Amino acid sequence: MYKIKFGFLLVVLSFLCSTNGFTQDSQKRKVLSLEDVISIAREKSYIAQAAKHSYRSSYWEHESYKAMFLPYLEADLELPTFKNSDSWIPQPDGTEKLSNVHSIRASGELSLVQRIGLTNGLISINSSLDSYKNLSNDKLDDTDSQLFMSSPLFLRYTQTLFGYNNLKWMRKISPVKFQKAERVYKQSMEEVAIKSVDVFFDLLIAEKSIKINRTNMMNYDTLYKIAKGRYNLGKIAENDLLQLELNYMQAKKGFESAKIGYDNSLFRFKSFLRMKDSDTIVLIPPTPKSFFNVSVDEAINLAYTNSPEILAFKERELTAKSKLAEAKYAKRFDININATYGVSASNTEFTEVYKNFNKSQTASVGFSIPILDWGNAKGRIRMAKSNLDLTLEQVAQSKVDFEMDIINKVNEFNIQELQYTIAAKADTIAQKRYDVTQKRYLIGKVNDILDLTNAQKENDNTKNDYYRSLQSYWQQYYTIRKITLYDFEQDKSISVNLNEIK
Repeated sequence: MYKIKFGFLLVVLSFLCSTNGFTQDSQKRKVLSLEDVISIAREKSYIAQAAKHSYRSSYWEHESYKAMFLPYLEADLELPTFKNSDSWIPQPDGTEKLSNVHSIRASGELSLVQRIGLTNGLISINSSLDSYKNLSNDKLDDTDSQLFMSSPLFLRYTQTLFGYNNLKWMRKISPVKFQKAERVYKQSMEEVAIKSVDVFFDLLIAEKSIKINRTNMMNYDTLYKIAKGRYNLGKIAENDLLQLELNYMQAKKGFESAKIGYDNSLFRFKSFLRMKDSDTIVLIPPTPKSFFNVSVDEAINLAYTNSPEILAFKERELTAKSKLAEAKYAKRFDININATYGVSASNTEFTEVYKNFNKSQTASVGFSIPILDWGNAKGRIRMAKSNLDLTLEQVAQSKVDFEMDIINKVNEFNIQELQYTIAAKADTIAQKRYDVTQKRYLIGKVNDILDLTNAQKENDNTKNDYYRSLQSYWQQYYTIRKITLYDFEQDKSISVNLNEIK
């Protein structure tokens, strides 16, 4: 009997232990520093994932551009085409005769093609085979009933002499776009860090707000109880008692509001990092890494060297210039050259079609001469020229705004040490003042309840200001990295492993 009960007890204990283990596994406690949050965000956040996909798209676009200048192999096949209709057939004496055409024709061509970027020409090495069978002839072995024609090897070259050279402008624009994409990705990682700072400190401040409001609620509860005793003894006025009661109710309301604010901040935090709702988050309050000043001139020079905005300005200028060049060459005088050279042979027998070749040469020169377009081409050129002038003006102004933005951000960063020092000192003073005022009130040396209320409010505000100053420091720290793409602590340009995301 005892053995059965003891066995049953072991089963129950095992079940409780396993249940407890399951709960611990499903509700993990995550202790996170700001650096941890930034690291997770750079890997999992939506902003980081979007930046990776955007870079991959730019990478493969650039690879496609480079592939345009490599030789490529293509096949042009025409499957057997059946025809049975009346057609005019040329005769040896130059006349035409209406006859019934009943035939099958098929052809194929294999080409190795190479673009010539410098001239926008096209050169290819080709091989082709055609077959024709006349089904209207009852004698299938007749020489006119079946024919094969081969061109085993011939060169083809096409060229426009004065047309718009799209490849020339692609050579200028595409590398700029890809280099810009690399820098944009680096900038996105710094933007992820800035966003991480926001969600980290929002949650941290919300957590501290709960503690502050809980402490205030407990303190005012104690003070209110003490005040009721003093009021009964006639030592304080009813007005002071009512004020303390009101302070307690407000503190209780603040505590409940702080809990709601914390839940909202926690939701945004986990959503940004794509964490499980069941995870318990514990944040480690950070301190400034180091205080250093950045020279405005140095920041501007680094931004011009590293920032994607500068490449964006260059891309806009090149694009506008290419549009102008396209407008100048569209529907203007042009010469088109087409030439082929090779060997060919024809025979009624397939086995004989690759013997006794003859030289095959063709050449053609075509002219495109606009005569009257009622000013259409001139209008397009002027529109493109105006667009180029406007783009140059916009870029010039954008550079001025770009430099001014850098100056402002550098100046904001350089005062972070002063702001942090003042906030830390104010927090210390306010806390000490509140502690002293509260103790004096408890022993009856402070009769004015407003002094205690003001000390409490100032203490709460300075604590929030302290954490906001920390938040501002880290925001400005990563902002200055973002605009310069430079790590001032390591004294080197910011680099990322782009091979991992291709």
